[in-house]
Amino acid sequence: MTEISCKVKKKKACGPPVYLLISPLTVNHMIKNTLFLSALIIIACSGCQHTMPDAYKGRQMAVGSGGGFTGLTTTYYLLDNGKLFRKTNRDTTYTALGKLKATQRKQLFSAVLDTCQINTTPYNQPGNVSRFVVFQNGDETHRVTWATGDTAVPASYPKFYQSFMAMLPSPNQSN
Repeated sequence: MTEISCKVKKKKACGPPVYLLISPLTVNHMIKNTLFLSALIIIACSGCQHTMPDAYKGRQMAVGSGGGFTGLTTTYYLLDNGKLFRKTNRDTTYTALGKLKATQRKQLFSAVLDTCQINTTPYNQPGNVSRFVVFQNGDETHRVTWATGDTAVPASYPKFYQSFMAMLPSPNQSN
């Protein structure tokens, strides 16, 4: 039978003496628990990465408007994983707006690819105030830009723009 030696430490306090029993097994158990919890935290946080639109490798779309007297451009980014972001030309970082449901995401990507046919619609007619829709998949990028009030832009684009803007969360619902 193995004998376990224990150390008894007397702790000074403002009351009666308190004795702590510390055995090698207790110390070993504490070290194992600390290592386990550390590994668990590292694994859990490795999934906490927020991929921003400029580094995202999957499909994404950008919808926005800008120009006019202020020159402010606001762009909303939807990644194919459902994450939604906003950034203006004056911002240095993206603002996360939440995540869209899979049905909304699929409808929007289907609309921009199938209804608008952005892959085959070359249109670039900016004005003082312009609106735009961009689809990106890897290195492939397609952009359609039109001036507000432009009647020559394919009709599916202003409709898509309005639908996209309507589904954005209101400011008090984001995050």
